Amino acid sequence: MSKVTEEEAREAMIQLYRSWTKSVGGPVKELAFFDRHLADGWRYVDYSGVRRDKDQYLSLVDTITSYAQDMKQMEVRFIRDDLIIASGVYYAVGEV
Repeated sequence: MSKVTEEEAREAMIQLYRSWTKSVGGPVKELAFFDRHLADGWRYVDYSGVRRDKDQYLSLVDTITSYAQDMKQMEVRFIRDDLIIASGVYYAVGEV
C-alpha cells in the first residue's frame, strides 16, 4: 500500500505543474527542471496535435516569452505504490 494518500499525490502533482509553469514562463528558463523530470524518451502532444520529443519541446520552451497557467481540475489514481495516473483540466496562455 502506498504511503502517500491520493490527496497528497494530487497536491504534489499540482505543485509539479506550478514548477513546470515557472520553468517555462519565467524570465530565466529553468531547463534543468525538465532534465530532472522528463525521461529522454518523453513525448508531448500539444492542443493542436503537434508531437514533439524532449529536445523539440525544450527548443519551443526557449522561444516562449511569457506563459501562465490556471489549473482547474486535477485527479490522480494509483496504479501501484510507485505509479499514478494524473489527469486534469488547465488553461494556459503563452507568447512566443
